[in-house]
Amino acid sequence: MQTITKADNPAFFSMLRKDYGYRKHRVTVYSCESVTIREPYWSGGSIDAHFTITTGTRAGQFEPRREHLSVPSNGFPQFGGERTVDVLHGRAVVTGGTFQGKPRSWSIYMHPNDVADWDIG
Repeated sequence: MQTITKADNPAFFSMLRKDYGYRKHRVTVYSCESVTIREPYWSGGSIDAHFTITTGTRAGQFEPRREHLSVPSNGFPQFGGERTVDVLHGRAVVTGGTFQGKPRSWSIYMHPNDVADWDIG
């Protein structure tokens, strides 16, 4: 896990802002090959959102695409409300959403090769 700021990697943040509209100045990046996501719980102004993005290359030669991930809607994790997602090279799983009614910083789960390609960490 590494928290990076816009000053640490301007090219990466430029890609996030230009292609996905991300306006925060900080993200937390996890290097992994799979991640378990849980059903988003609504809690008085706070909710999680899970989706995938295309990380592409530093040269920016890719078609940006954002896809929402669905989780089985049968309640709490003990009742099966979670899902394991493989993190593929060139794609990243993002957890975002709102916290107390405001957009929260993203947690980005990237393939180890993508982390190296973007010089993160």
